[in-house]
Amino acid sequence: MNASKASLADHIRKWSEFSHALSIVSLLEADAVFVHGWGDLFEELLGTVAEVYRRTNAKHIILNGEPLYDGNGSPGYATWKQALMQQVRISEDCIHRVTPARHTLEEAQGFIVLAEKLQVRRAVVVSVPQHIGRAFLTDLGVLLARGSNLHLMPTTVRHIDWYTPITVYGLIHTEHAEQTTRLGRLMAECARIMYYRERYEAGDPAFVIASIEEGLAHLRAHEPTH
Repeated sequence: MNASKASLADHIRKWSEFSHALSIVSLLEADAVFVHGWGDLFEELLGTVAEVYRRTNAKHIILNGEPLYDGNGSPGYATWKQALMQQVRISEDCIHRVTPARHTLEEAQGFIVLAEKLQVRRAVVVSVPQHIGRAFLTDLGVLLARGSNLHLMPTTVRHIDWYTPITVYGLIHTEHAEQTTRLGRLMAECARIMYYRERYEAGDPAFVIASIEEGLAHLRAHEPTH
């Protein structure tokens, strides 16, 4: 095998290991559940957050403070807060928001700052399946840059239809709505991870994100021992 093929094989292996590690995360007791805002799968995501909150005995749920979570008017902070209080019966005192954030890095930066104020030592990171990988790596990148020892446990909605057509509306470039499927968006998110990591390694502070290797190391370091 020549060098280029060996490099490609190693790259594929690492991505496969990372994807597998994401899918088998064991949820331990946590201090907080952090929800990355997204326009798709609102009810499913709400149910996942409620289940995780109770299962981990969390004290806090942290949301993006944006009033809308995409440029098409998808449910934002107020809708999420109301649903958590009325449908899930979570106390208002347990629900917090980060400064309104228009993209994943802003969410991550706001979350880490608030987590430090709340003295969170362990948090579950929740997002839709097509976004959870980049969301987790972005949170981890901010965490590592700050020298924090916060333990992150990523999780997501299970058993979705990956071939459902969706339209992705950004909050910043709303004129560039993306017509795709959930699977198509997952592939786009993988490309973003690679591109953002290249920009970050080149010294661009607007693209903070952990590497696949750092993501794997974090997940493996906190695997429960039996």
